[in-house]
Amino acid sequence: QSLGVSRSSLGWSVTVQVGAEVECGPLLAVDWRVCNQTVAANDTLVKLDLPAVTAIQVILANSRLTSPDDTARFPPISVPETSSIFVSVTFADGSSVDFTNDERTQLRVSAAQADCASIKDTSLVILEGATCTQIQVIATAPSLAPGISGSAVALLVYFEALETALLPFPVYPGRDAIVPAVLRQLSCSGYFQHAEVQIRARL
Repeated sequence: QSLGVSRSSLGWSVTVQVGAEVECGPLLAVDWRVCNQTVAANDTLVKLDLPAVTAIQVILANSRLTSPDDTARFPPISVPETSSIFVSVTFADGSSVDFTNDERTQLRVSAAQADCASIKDTSLVILEGATCTQIQVIATAPSLAPGISGSAVALLVYFEALETALLPFPVYPGRDAIVPAVLRQLSCSGYFQHAEVQIRARL
């Protein structure tokens, strides 16, 4: 129902309801009663002209995800396997409204990646065994904006290998550009150069 009717000390008023759609027709029924008996009744024509939708935007809280059975999911790498989805709709009057939880919003994963992910409520969930390199989430609101859609892409990454790297120690500017191949003795002191060992995950 696009219109709502209420009465106050100032009289009757009509408001446009959340979820209203563009309509034109007998949207209001008027019933004039005296002593609880109808004296006259009629329908009132109303043209409900709402600003047109110009765009739908989709935002993913996490743009890089992994499969729930991949090593990249676990600490210290900790790549998430799910992402919240946010949807906003822009209208011709320049206003933008959050449509994430609006019942008219429809979310889906691109058909080409349906084996790798699914939509649960307003979250993108990566499935076990996923092998896709990316997931496209598509948002539409057919009853409000037929033919208009928005989308966002999440990259999928997977653990490939652990790599070790040596860096000069202690820390100083520019040390990342130096790879110490040999740790030498400091003159005749009996002390040797130090190096920091880093273990990195390659995704």
